[in-house]
Amino acid sequence: VTTIAQVHDRLWRADEVHSVQLAAFLGELCDQLRTTARPGQTLSCTFAPVSIATDQAVPLALLVNELVTNAFKYAYPEGAGDVQIALEEAGPGRLRLTVSDQGRGLPPDFDAEASGSLGMTLIAGLSSQLRGQMEWQDGGPGTRFVLDFARQEATREPV
Repeated sequence: VTTIAQVHDRLWRADEVHSVQLAAFLGELCDQLRTTARPGQTLSCTFAPVSIATDQAVPLALLVNELVTNAFKYAYPEGAGDVQIALEEAGPGRLRLTVSDQGRGLPPDFDAEASGSLGMTLIAGLSSQLRGQMEWQDGGPGTRFVLDFARQEATREPV
């Protein structure tokens, strides 16, 4: 609930309510997520200088929040380790979000769809809301989550 409130606060403080500059927006989210890390945990963030519609920014921020907090919690049970976030252009009108770690990795029999966990259900739902194609990959070591999705341009409604 706190994350949702913070995301909406960031969005509505902006001068332009129809679109969001992702580098600045997600950079602020990364700063906030760093405050939740345990000692020895770090967060590296790289974002392309692109903007998207505000309607896409909200589920994207919630997805990043869920993925990073899961990585901090499960990839590094001993506490120390780095999580990397990247958002890059993946072709005309397409973006790719990657969240990865070098932690203990996923279990060999891992099936995100069959896990039944609230976190995995949330990740799948937010990925679907972004109309993206998600993939869990073995990072050798660690885990990599990749989501490819179409960038939605901001539209202005008539006043």
